[in-house]
Amino acid sequence: MGELKYVIKCLLFTIVILLALQIKVGNRTLESIGSQWMRDSQVGNYLQNVGEGGALVLKNLATLIKEKAKEFGSSLSENLNAKAEK
Repeated sequence: MGELKYVIKCLLFTIVILLALQIKVGNRTLESIGSQWMRDSQVGNYLQNVGEGGALVLKNLATLIKEKAKEFGSSLSENLNAKAEK
């Protein structure tokens, strides 16, 4: 029963936050102001660069794994063929 209360509290808290972000200041909502601030901040740029670097690492890792798998497959095939010929 305690877990259900926790889930309901989290849901209510989320709803309150979402409603608060819809408050207009001038002609913009707090949500749009926060989004603009995040896009323009140096932290946002840093996180974007980190994400791009992480994606590049994953791409290079996938390429390396594919190459090693092909090498392993071809050497395994050669070994099996050599054994079959004996």
